[in-house]
Amino acid sequence: DRGSGPKGFRRSYGHKKQDEVTHELLVAKLRAFARPITGEIEDIAHDAHPSLTGQYMRDYYADSQMNDDCAPPYVHEWSADAEVTWLHAVPPANAMLRQAGDAPKDWRHFYTSFVTYEDAENHRVDRPDGSSAATRFGLKPRDWHLHYVYGAPLKYLVHPEVRDSKFEDHALPGQYRGISRDNESDKCCWVQAEGRYITVDIG
Repeated sequence: DRGSGPKGFRRSYGHKKQDEVTHELLVAKLRAFARPITGEIEDIAHDAHPSLTGQYMRDYYADSQMNDDCAPPYVHEWSADAEVTWLHAVPPANAMLRQAGDAPKDWRHFYTSFVTYEDAENHRVDRPDGSSAATRFGLKPRDWHLHYVYGAPLKYLVHPEVRDSKFEDHALPGQYRGISRDNESDKCCWVQAEGRYITVDIG
């Protein structure tokens, strides 16, 4: 699911299911992200997918005091601000996968490359006044020294509390997979190691 904010800011969340409970949790994530920055979300625009238009979601929007701005059937332009994300973000995300050596043999990493590109695009300075979509949305400028090349090899710290002894490895190899969405801090990233994703502290 994708949220589009003022002046080009975008926020995406991945999901595997297309049911009411999943969409309720995704909207709750988006609301929790936006609330401390811009306040409550008052209007939510979406297409006419059955999982978004049933009584369950209508009751949820009403209970949350959000205006349910549902598109008429087959009118995709209604949620164009969010849908256009695919036009701009998918080709660069695919290119990132290819340079990292993952595509076409392994597309499972697409979500991580997609949100990595989206995050970088949000923080790209695109106005003469030095602002970005993220700063116009209300976020602080990004510390770019915390960004690394997608798919780059790295070593991540194994904290002393995890090690059984001081003689075990203090760092283990992995691959950088972008800013983590398991944690809303911009100082945490995903590392792929031993076939799984780990959220680690960058700083």
